[in-house]
Amino acid sequence: MFKVRFHLSDGAHYKHWQIRTPIKGQKDLVEYEDPTKVQLELVNCTLRNRTSVAKKVLSSQVRDVCGWVECEHIITTHLDPITVEGLSRVTYDPKIDLYWKVEQYSYEYDKVVIGDLITSGNRLYLLKLNTRTVAPLISDRAIS
Repeated sequence: MFKVRFHLSDGAHYKHWQIRTPIKGQKDLVEYEDPTKVQLELVNCTLRNRTSVAKKVLSSQVRDVCGWVECEHIITTHLDPITVEGLSRVTYDPKIDLYWKVEQYSYEYDKVVIGDLITSGNRLYLLKLNTRTVAPLISDRAIS
C-alpha cells in the first residue's frame, strides 16, 4: 500500500508528489515526483484524512499534513500522459472543507475505496470509479 500526497513543505521537493511506501519494522521509503515531468496513475485508491488535524487547519488557516491517498499500485508515465479532459476533479483543501470531494457530487469521500485516480500537474482526477463501493453512496446525491 502506498501513501501519496502533494508536498507543500519548503525545500527541494516543494510542490512535488510525495510517495510513501511503509516498510514493516523500518522507516517509510519516501520518494518524490515532479508533477511537471510525470503523471501518476493511482490504482484502487482510498481517500484519507485526519479530521482532528483538518479541524485545526480550518480554524487557524495554517497548513499541516492531514490528507493523503492510499493506493495499491502506482503507474508513472513520463511520455504521452493520459488526458484529463472530461474527468471529475478530486479535491482536498482543509482550509476550505474538512473532507475529500469529487466535482459533481456532494458526498464526503473520506475512507471510501473510490477507484483509480490520475494526476495532472498538482491536481487529482477520477479516472475509474469503483462502482461497487461508491455508486450506492452517490446514487441519490448527485448535484444537478
